[in-house]
Amino acid sequence: MQVNEAPAQVANAIDRIRAAMEHPRTPGVHVSDTVLCLRKAKARGEGVIPPPSPSDLLVFSVGLAIQDYVTGHAPETPLYKDGISGNCDYVDEDGNPWEVKATYASAARPVTDNKHYFDQLGAYTHMMGKTRGYLAVFYINGYYDFQRKKPREGAVPGERAVLKVFEVVWSKEELEDLWEGVMMRGEILASARSWQEVPAHHHYTWECSYCELGKSGLCPGGKGSYDRS
Repeated sequence: MQVNEAPAQVANAIDRIRAAMEHPRTPGVHVSDTVLCLRKAKARGEGVIPPPSPSDLLVFSVGLAIQDYVTGHAPETPLYKDGISGNCDYVDEDGNPWEVKATYASAARPVTDNKHYFDQLGAYTHMMGKTRGYLAVFYINGYYDFQRKKPREGAVPGERAVLKVFEVVWSKEELEDLWEGVMMRGEILASARSWQEVPAHHHYTWECSYCELGKSGLCPGGKGSYDRS
């Protein structure tokens, strides 16, 4: 038996993955644009940010594959309200929206540290006229017990990946406040003529470490004004 790496076939496979992930996007502002860095969202819409590298593309594909299985291969549900579009990952039999996330972070980390998860789910919940939604988080490496010299208390032998689902219930007032924030950020995006016109502080501070605009020297970055930065 002879075994050789086939880099040309890797490139072909990545091209197939990239093509499968490309789909027409509704023009205008999307909920996902408003929950993280506004400058980056605007720059992405202008084509300033290059397409994801093969490595990044593979990471994104893991998240989409997990979403596909968690939702039972259900198609996303398109939403529209007040000039803002959204795509809800899943709507269950009771009509409740679900947002599905995949992360390499530890399952021990408090999920509430990820405020943008709840902003996105809350926006979809409000758009659907609901007050209840579900956040499904697939922790790819679980609690990282496989890296621990001593098992943590309560560890399940051999456990790796962990799925958690959180029921989230808001008051109507909370969702109205959340939606006002979404619309405010959406208006900033819609009114800016270019990404440079978007105030730089509209982001979480941690985002700058992963931003192509900062790495390329186009944006100075800096401290963000969003919660839990």
